[in-house]
Amino acid sequence: MDPTRHLSRSYELSGKVARVLQKRVELANRQFSERAKKAVSEALTDARARPATPWDLALSWYEYSVDFAQRSVLFWDTLRQRGNQYLELVQQGQPPVLRFQYETVVDGRTLDRPVNYALVRIVPPPGTGASSASRGAAWRSASRSSMLQCLTRSQAASSVV
Repeated sequence: MDPTRHLSRSYELSGKVARVLQKRVELANRQFSERAKKAVSEALTDARARPATPWDLALSWYEYSVDFAQRSVLFWDTLRQRGNQYLELVQQGQPPVLRFQYETVVDGRTLDRPVNYALVRIVPPPGTGASSASRGAAWRSASRSSMLQCLTRSQAASSVV
């Protein structure tokens, strides 16, 4: 297909998509507004038909308090569990959390400008074949020194930004 025709066709298609999207958004907004108005009017009608008594307010407050207390306990229990897991990792010398075998290629803490990450190579499990063709061509033939150069160049570029 001719590049000019292709570009023209793409422009027309994007215009059609924009119009369809605009119509759908307008329809969704209109339907939402109608449903929201209906829900509010029904709620007001119910509230006028049966006004809340002090007992209803107290019961609602009690239910809210129970829900709040339960959610608070769950929240603090989750924080406690996370803290315990962190303390276990610290006591173990902060080992990596990887659950498979790996070899450290470059430890970022040993670089000229230490960083908080490392470059690792995943060791395939026994009995599985790792295809070198599935790895990136740049890394396939790279040596340790070229990887270090690449990392230090990326560090220098990130420090400039």
